[in-house]
Amino acid sequence: MNVLNEIKLKYKPILTHEIKFDEPNIVVKYLREKIDKNYISEESLVVFLNRGNNPIGYQKLGTGTVSSCVIDLQLVCTSALLTRSSGVILCHTHPSGNLTPSDSDIKVTKQIKNALALFEIMLFDHIILTPGSFTSLQSSGLI
Repeated sequence: MNVLNEIKLKYKPILTHEIKFDEPNIVVKYLREKIDKNYISEESLVVFLNRGNNPIGYQKLGTGTVSSCVIDLQLVCTSALLTRSSGVILCHTHPSGNLTPSDSDIKVTKQIKNALALFEIMLFDHIILTPGSFTSLQSSGLI
């Protein structure tokens, strides 16, 4: 007889309405608190938002090499659904200091935006952080 194990998932929302993500500078301040300050390798994470654009949680997606990091489409969508998010913001670092999004940055952003749209979840932005600055793909017209 085959027995399948039960999968248990645990999620504890932040539930703070003190932070509202209504401009990139506020988002960047929040993100900088969550990432590795050394900028040794690329790191990616996603922030989950409620209907009021308040963060309800975040998830580190991975740490890569000095020049790349995977942003897993399935992981982003699954986590957004499980947290009952209304929106998400993607983020990854560029240790090189280069603020220009790569072709793969733009491609994965569009893939995730389209996938989330199937569930009526909005991709608000994809922010690239460098040690001294940031760029917003939304503000750059790339989303």
